[in-house]
Amino acid sequence: MKHADKLRKGSAMVEFGMVFLALLATFGMIVDATLPLFTKVSLAHAVRSGASYAVTGQTEPGLDHDQSVKEAVKKNSLVAVDDSNITIQYYLPNGRGAAEHNDAGNIVEVRIAGHSVPTIFPIFWPKAARIVNARGLDVVEPFEAESRAP
Repeated sequence: MKHADKLRKGSAMVEFGMVFLALLATFGMIVDATLPLFTKVSLAHAVRSGASYAVTGQTEPGLDHDQSVKEAVKKNSLVAVDDSNITIQYYLPNGRGAAEHNDAGNIVEVRIAGHSVPTIFPIFWPKAARIVNARGLDVVEPFEAESRAP
């Protein structure tokens, strides 16, 4: 009787190991498949917040307007964003080309381009280049001349 009990315990451990590996693989695939979506949503929120900040003409102490907008984007992102991936562009109203400043009525575009999403479990996607982009647009509000950001 003792020998049969030991065999049952041993087979239960083997079954547990097989089921545990299958569950771990499933969990890894779910995490790796949804991470780019989570990153995209987070970056979209961050660039919308950056565009909303840009239209007010406010600046952080010691920073120029574009750097202040980049800081607003980084503060509102749930993923780490590098300054080199964030670009800010101003356009004239009615699609008449690029503008040099954030004057009232201009359109501001805040963009994150080329943000790389890491692979947590490289077994499933060993060399997958997962790049996420996001952009937000808004119209610059009129603001007081003395507080106008350059």
